[in-house]
Amino acid sequence: MFPSLFDRLFSRHGLDLTSSLQILIELYVRWLTTNSNNLCLQLKYELIRSFIYLSDLFTSSQQLSNLYDLCDEYFRTWFDEDDLMISLISYGLCKSGILLGQTTKEYNELYIRLIERNFKLISKTHAYASCLFLLESHEDDLNKLLIPIIIQEINNDIQNNTLKYSLDIRLNGFILSNLFYLIENNHLNSYDILLSLIKDDILDINDNLTQKIISIGLERLLILGQYPKNDIWRLYKRSITIIRQSSWLNIDHLILILARIYTLLQRPNENTNSLNTEHINEEQEMIDSSSIISSSDNILIEFVGELYERTKQSSTLPYEALLLLRPLPLLLAHIGLSDRLMNKMVLEFAASTQQLYPQILAYTVFAVFRALINAHYSAKVNEWTLLSMTSIAQRKPIRMAIWGLTCLMLSACPSHTIADALFPLTLSRFSARFEELDNRLFLLAGREYYLQLTNIEQRRQFEQAFTNESNTEKLYADLLAHIQDTILSSS
Repeated sequence: MFPSLFDRLFSRHGLDLTSSLQILIELYVRWLTTNSNNLCLQLKYELIRSFIYLSDLFTSSQQLSNLYDLCDEYFRTWFDEDDLMISLISYGLCKSGILLGQTTKEYNELYIRLIERNFKLISKTHAYASCLFLLESHEDDLNKLLIPIIIQEINNDIQNNTLKYSLDIRLNGFILSNLFYLIENNHLNSYDILLSLIKDDILDINDNLTQKIISIGLERLLILGQYPKNDIWRLYKRSITIIRQSSWLNIDHLILILARIYTLLQRPNENTNSLNTEHINEEQEMIDSSSIISSSDNILIEFVGELYERTKQSSTLPYEALLLLRPLPLLLAHIGLSDRLMNKMVLEFAASTQQLYPQILAYTVFAVFRALINAHYSAKVNEWTLLSMTSIAQRKPIRMAIWGLTCLMLSACPSHTIADALFPLTLSRFSARFEELDNRLFLLAGREYYLQLTNIEQRRQFEQAFTNESNTEKLYADLLAHIQDTILSSS
């Protein structure tokens, strides 16, 4: 895939990838062999590293052979005390050798010796990187020797808190890549290691990149059904804690939580993997087949509640608040209507004047209501709208009440043309001084919403929400009068 991609990029600028690579390879080989005595150690190291990393673009076995021969020569002649160079050369040997298909017994023993030696060096980054190439060869004889070594090293690094205190994010990435590869390909039961990995004292909750790697790896296991369902609830609770306590928002972590919710709400299969029978307790009962439907509301309410709580934190930025609340419309549509969930969302909007981002909360209600109206749930939308009108109408000052009511009624308006055209304008009027434009938007939204109510009781409930509230500007009375004038003129 990569060569064809880079071929297109090179050809777009009139260049040929194969010819360019050949020129560089010949240059590297000449520098590192013929003129090597004239090069300082640092330059030799950088040349070899560049050569090895450039091998991701190689298009022929001859190019890999050039790399292997060069690394082999340097490995035999370089002094053992130079850990950095030995580690890099060993990585080049493993990578080029396995890609050339050199998997005889002699070569496999060489790979194992290189890996064992590299794991004893100061940095294990190249050792773990080499292991990934060797694992993907799918050579049974090689894997039988290699996998126990990898597992032992991963265990040692987790117990020594390497993931928490290491300053090299590449090392953390390769450790986790090896771990998730082994689990995903069923080479062994690594769930015990995985459980120790997610303990609170093993990882720094604010280590953004490491948490991102873990989130992506766990999401793959969940999607592939290779994470035991009887432990997903504990994983979900830990994710909620991270959302609440971490000082950053990782979108991959939020996606992982959604994947866990969908997995939790599925009925368990009979062949579900079991992690540990001692965890059969109230947490496991939450995902038991007999209680999964009744517990779905509790799971969603807790999740949505945590999202809203996170948006109220002073450290949450506007774009983070938007990302936090964006999944709610689709989540509601996919999993089903929930009165408790809708009440939570509408109540949060009703109290939005005391929160950091009322416009984002208003937009969330708009997106949810539009999705429900498209799914022919207009009756439920009207029910929630009418129930929340009274509390929003009581807002002080009056301009905040007018803004909130206008947003709410446009969100529930069945006319997509009116809602889509006027809602962005209304949203932008949040912090503006109350003007005639705001009043006209309020009258228009109230009229359109009222006229689509066909139930007499609902119309009476609408009128009651405004009749009970008094304001010196008589804006509510003007709305009711405007609606009556419209009805009389059309009759």
